[in-house]
Amino acid sequence: MQLLGFLVLLFVGNVEAQTKLTGNVRWMYEYVNAFDFDKAVTDPNGYLFQRVHLGLASRWSAKTASFVEAKSSAVFDKSAGNIPLDKDEFDVSQLYVEHQLPTITLKVGRQELNYGSLRLISAREGPNSRLSFDMAKLVHKFDLGELDVFLGAPVEIERYSLNNSPEKDQLLWGSYLTLKRGLDLYYLGLSKPSFYGQRPGHETRHSLGSRLWGKVGNFDYNHEVVVQGGEFDQDEIRAWTIATETGWNLPARLDRLRFGFRADMATGDSDPTDRRLETFNALYPKGNYFGFSGVLGPSNFIDLHPSASFYPREKILVKASTNFYWRESNQDGIYGPNGRQLRAGNANARYFVGTQYSLETCHEEVFAKHASACGELAHFQRGAYLTAIPGTRDINFLNLWLKVKI
Repeated sequence: MQLLGFLVLLFVGNVEAQTKLTGNVRWMYEYVNAFDFDKAVTDPNGYLFQRVHLGLASRWSAKTASFVEAKSSAVFDKSAGNIPLDKDEFDVSQLYVEHQLPTITLKVGRQELNYGSLRLISAREGPNSRLSFDMAKLVHKFDLGELDVFLGAPVEIERYSLNNSPEKDQLLWGSYLTLKRGLDLYYLGLSKPSFYGQRPGHETRHSLGSRLWGKVGNFDYNHEVVVQGGEFDQDEIRAWTIATETGWNLPARLDRLRFGFRADMATGDSDPTDRRLETFNALYPKGNYFGFSGVLGPSNFIDLHPSASFYPREKILVKASTNFYWRESNQDGIYGPNGRQLRAGNANARYFVGTQYSLETCHEEVFAKHASACGELAHFQRGAYLTAIPGTRDINFLNLWLKVKI
C-alpha cells in the first residue's frame, strides 16, 4: 500500500510535470491434464490467473523522464504444478529514470528488456509475472538504427509484498545493435549459478548473435543464429542455435491468408562425461516460446513448425499449426521454457520427442479497442522418447485470456 500511496502523491503533488497513468489487467484461464508430461500431476478443473499493472509516467523536462509501475499477480484454484512465477502479491515491476545526453540516453533503475524476436531477452509476457532487470542502460539512436549497451541483474520473483530483489550471483551485460534495414547484431554476457543434468555449478556464458529480418514481395523472413562460449564449473561451453521463420502472404484478395514455416535447432550435450558443455542456454526467452502452452524450451531440440494464419475480419486472427520435436543429442534431456531439465538424457536413446497440434485465435480489439482476447487449444502427442519413459502421458492444453487496458 505504501507504493500506491507514493503513486498518488507523485501524481497529485507534481502538477508541473507532465504525467500519464498507464495500466492493464489480464485474466487467464488454463487447463493442463499433465504438467511436464507427468500423469500423476494434474489439475482436473483448471485454474485462473490474474495480473494487474498500474504505472505512472512523468516527463520532468525536455530531457528527463521517469516511470514507476506496481504489479500484483495472483492464481486461483491451482492445486498442482505451482511455479514461482504464478504468484507475486504486490511489488514494484518498474522504477527508472531516463535522461537524454547530447548523443545518448541514460536509463537507470528497474526496467523491462525486449530485444529482437524475444528468443533470448524478453519481458516474458506469457507467464503470470513479467521479468524485470535492475540495470543501467545507454541508448544511442542514429539515422541507421539504435545501439543499446546495458549491465544489470534480473529481479527475483518472491510471493509476498515488496520483497523482490535482484537475483543473487546473477549478472547480465551486453550490447544490441538494431539496423533499420533489417539486421540485428548483438553480444550478451551471463554469469549465474546453473544446473545441467545432475550437476550444479556456476556458468559464465558469452553469446554472439545476428538476426536478419524483413519482407521481399509477399514473403517475410526472420532468421537468427547464435553461438555461445564460456565456462561451466571449469568445463568449456560450446553451444549454438539457428532459428528460421519464413512466411508467404497470399496476394490480392487472399492477402489475409499466410502460410508459415519455422525450422529451429539448438544444441544439446553430446557427452556428459567429457569436459565440454554443449547445451544451449536461451538466457531469458519469452515464456510462450512455441505457443501459449509453453511445454518445451529452446535447449537440445530440433523442430519443424508449419502453420497457416487467417484474418476472417480485421484484427481477428485464426492460426493452426503443427510442431514436430526431436532431441538434437540423445545424450541430453528435454527442457522446459525456464531452462529446467524435464527428463534426463539417459532415459533412452530415442530422438523423437513428439508432435504438438495447436489452434489459436486472437481478437486484438475488444470493447471499443480497450481490450484484447486470445485462446489456444493444443494437444501434445508423445513420440518415441517420451512414450518409453514410465509415468508420462500426452498433454491436453487450453488457454483463454482477456487483457483490459486501464
